[in-house]
Amino acid sequence: MRADRFRGKIQSQDVFLARIDKRKARNLFEKGIKIYLVPSNLAPFSAWIEPTEINISQHINFDGCVYYFTNYQCINAQTGYFPSFYINLLSI
Repeated sequence: MRADRFRGKIQSQDVFLARIDKRKARNLFEKGIKIYLVPSNLAPFSAWIEPTEINISQHINFDGCVYYFTNYQCINAQTGYFPSFYINLLSI
């Protein structure tokens, strides 16, 4: 896994995203921290997609969110077949 870090804006908020693995994302999700999902072959602030935010206050099941994101966003070789997980370092 690459240790990617990206700086940009999501809905007019400055964010500094760092890539994490799925196990760490699940643990942070259960603690109430926002997790961002992006298809594996795309950068979080590319022209084609914006990171999808999930948190426990809006979604109850982490695996269900990842399942739906994978089925609708990770659909071909250009985007990638699995999600990448990111956390905002400015909100910790």
